[in-house]
Amino acid sequence: MSLIIRVKGANFANTDRPKLAPYRYGFPRTNMVALHLMEEGANDVQHAGSFLDSSGNNNHATLKSGWTQPTKRSQGMELAAGGAAVLAPYTFGSKFTFIVAVKGPAEPTPAATRYPFQFGPAQCVPASPALGAVNTADPGSTFVNCEHKTDGLSNFALFNTNGFAGGTTRRAIQPSAAGRINTPILIGVTYDSVTGVCVAKSGSSTVTWTQTGRFVATDQVSFGWIPYSASTSPIAGGNLYLAGMWADSSVALLDEVLGVARARITARGVALSSD
Repeated sequence: MSLIIRVKGANFANTDRPKLAPYRYGFPRTNMVALHLMEEGANDVQHAGSFLDSSGNNNHATLKSGWTQPTKRSQGMELAAGGAAVLAPYTFGSKFTFIVAVKGPAEPTPAATRYPFQFGPAQCVPASPALGAVNTADPGSTFVNCEHKTDGLSNFALFNTNGFAGGTTRRAIQPSAAGRINTPILIGVTYDSVTGVCVAKSGSSTVTWTQTGRFVATDQVSFGWIPYSASTSPIAGGNLYLAGMWADSSVALLDEVLGVARARITARGVALSSD
């Protein structure tokens, strides 16, 4: 328990003294939109209802109709076949920082040329894991996905149907950006719609892009482990460990929340990828 003593009329804003900053579960509370820890419910019991928002803002998220509710485990949520498409009740806004930790698919030998996405606008989510394809026709729709490869790696990238930097490429990707399939990954994205600067990180990999209009401020947020197309559905299940969003954008904020998330997830016994 903390004790705060206030002196009436005193203002120390212009001094070099340390400032009091609010935190929640170790995460910075300032500009926090939502924090989905995936820790609610009894272990080994199928999850029911919404996914709790622990920020105090009551931005509880819901599983899209057509997907099967995951099972709560000590490490987080274990996804059923088809993964999970979680719809959040908040939008991207003009600035955001978003993190999500997932693992998938739970297959001994995952098929190549699959592109499941982990974060993006809700309008990109297909009708169900077994029907339809991810809707990428909407201008400005950008999401984070992983490309499965035959060598067992999974390239991490930003994807946009209209392309980046004048349409020269649809996937903004670092050549070294790779993680192992079936390995837990922690992904973070920070974006400023005014400057157009977007930075996405996963493990030791970083994707940086500058182009406005890549995320639409009024689009609803979705996250999870979501099939890219009907031809690759239903994908096997995986795990969803944590997700959170802040209404601000900076690399410093991104690094801070990724660090807190990594420590919290690691404490559950999850070995996150460092690739």
